[in-house]
Amino acid sequence: MFEIGVSYYPETVERSEWARDLDNMKDAGVTFIRMLDFAWTVIEQREGVYEWEWLDRFLDLAHARGISIILCTPTATPPAWLARQYPQIMVELRSGLRRPWGMRRDVCVTSPVYRHYAAQIADALGRRYGRHPAVTGWQIDNELMGPEHGNPPECHCPDCQWQFRAWLRRRYATVNELNAAWGTRCWNQEFGDWGEVGTPRHSGAVQGCVIDYARFYSDTQVSFARLQYDALRAVIDEKQFVAHNATGVFNRGINHIEMARAMDFAAWDAYHGSAGGPFPAAFSALAHDLMRSASHKPFLVLETNSDQGMYPAFWAEMRAHGARCVTFWHWRSIRWNRENGSDTLCDYSGTPKPGRIGKIRAFNERIAFDRDLPAEFAPREAALLYSYDCSRHEIRNAEPWPYHVAVVNMYHPLWRMGVALDVVQPGDDLSAYKLVAIPAMGLMDAAHAQVIRRFVENGGVAVACGPAAHMDGLGKYYARPGSLLSDVFGYELTDVRMDKPEIVRFNDGRSFPVETGCEPLKITTARAIAVFAGGEEDGRPAALINTFGKGTALYAACASREVAAAVYALAIEKAGLTAVDNPHESVSALPHHSGAGMWYFNHGKDAATVNGHEIAAGDFLFVPLKAPAAMKHGALKIATPQLEASL
Repeated sequence: MFEIGVSYYPETVERSEWARDLDNMKDAGVTFIRMLDFAWTVIEQREGVYEWEWLDRFLDLAHARGISIILCTPTATPPAWLARQYPQIMVELRSGLRRPWGMRRDVCVTSPVYRHYAAQIADALGRRYGRHPAVTGWQIDNELMGPEHGNPPECHCPDCQWQFRAWLRRRYATVNELNAAWGTRCWNQEFGDWGEVGTPRHSGAVQGCVIDYARFYSDTQVSFARLQYDALRAVIDEKQFVAHNATGVFNRGINHIEMARAMDFAAWDAYHGSAGGPFPAAFSALAHDLMRSASHKPFLVLETNSDQGMYPAFWAEMRAHGARCVTFWHWRSIRWNRENGSDTLCDYSGTPKPGRIGKIRAFNERIAFDRDLPAEFAPREAALLYSYDCSRHEIRNAEPWPYHVAVVNMYHPLWRMGVALDVVQPGDDLSAYKLVAIPAMGLMDAAHAQVIRRFVENGGVAVACGPAAHMDGLGKYYARPGSLLSDVFGYELTDVRMDKPEIVRFNDGRSFPVETGCEPLKITTARAIAVFAGGEEDGRPAALINTFGKGTALYAACASREVAAAVYALAIEKAGLTAVDNPHESVSALPHHSGAGMWYFNHGKDAATVNGHEIAAGDFLFVPLKAPAAMKHGALKIATPQLEASL
């Protein structure tokens, strides 16, 4: 069942107004409320002193109206009494200063003290409401990722120092093995004892330390969520689910795939643009794919925009990719403090804004035909390989190869052409897929390269763009960068980068501007389907196709979006997939998970026509299978006879 919900903060509203708000929600088609994420002090005003009466009353009012509840554990904002009594729970910055109490996400989740109190409040809530008939599920904390404005988030307190060393000792047998893995001999940075190893507190920190610390930090976030999950699961009804609302899905270094796998359902806060840019709608769709792929189950959207600028295509695309609910943030404007300027569904008096409520009602009615989702999704035919290590490397090091630009440039053409895909991690089994996209995976371990090699050898189609396998998983350059997969793609690197040429020219005469960094390739067994033109690099190969084993490997020496789209034209045909002929940059397509038809989503400001179907600006359309929604990619204009003849 697909449901519409809202976030609500009853602790900020006069009790006499609760019933009216709930009646208005029910009239608007709201079936559930997400609440309590910032309410620790109202529940536990002093240590061990709980106030339940107000919450009991609200849950009973909601239940009487058939509105269900997702309760949050309120651990994103510790109460003042906890921070005053135990100041060591606050995040320690690189400078050695503690974050002052008063914000959110400013506590250290490795702190044994904070973990104790977090588990305790989760246990108390679970015991009280784990079998309440209104409560259908739980959200752990709120947007775990660390200090609110940290990018990347981090903490350097004594607890983190100790835990990081313990994490490293489980990974490396000796400190000498760690020195070898990190390459610490450069700049005289070798360690003689484990006690000398610390968190990376400055921009010149050892590269391997930076990457391992980011992995450690991600693990601490997952383990903190799991701590509360276990506390709840021990006392709540088995029918109640537990999830966490991820944020910064791509650009904070937290492995949200692992986070999702630690919960009953994957979930995230799908604000327009929050997943990244350029092309925020495409990045959001990729985040939907990541959440669904984590466990191949439906996922939850636990927050999304409720402001005037939002539009039905954005909401419908959540559903099409596998969302079982959409939660609007939030119902009623708060009259004071940090979020009193937020744009909501109701004004400060609690009066619903008719235009926004009407838009949600209309959307709910239009989506009614697709109420059911499978308990589990089969793998898609295509996959995109996403590396959190490459993401972390870019975030911390101003990496000259813009990884996330390459990711969206490799995803955007498939998003437009209606090629459904899963998101996989390095090392994941690829045998279920026909086509795998590998965007700019400059950091790559040998074991992960072997998985790609086997995939192509066994008949798969791989599409990659540079840089590929320049460094190992800790940022150390290989003696021969690119060599892990050079025979698969049929080239050798003559250097790790070259002066940026002007354009890429394909064999059929089409030319595209170069948008990103480029690799200088020397062909071994591949055939060139495009060359660079202009400047000193004129005539150097820019895109290749190679036969390897039973499969096909295609490679682009730069990550430009138009280049990727042209290479996909061949890859999709080789893989035997179907695609939509869609010339619009801001329109996406997606086959229904059951094969019953095709979705179209127009994220642009003008109406668009695709396959004879007109989609209004900001709107969506579902075309049942009986209409000619998809075609073999060989019919597309992009796959020209001249380009095919070059093979």
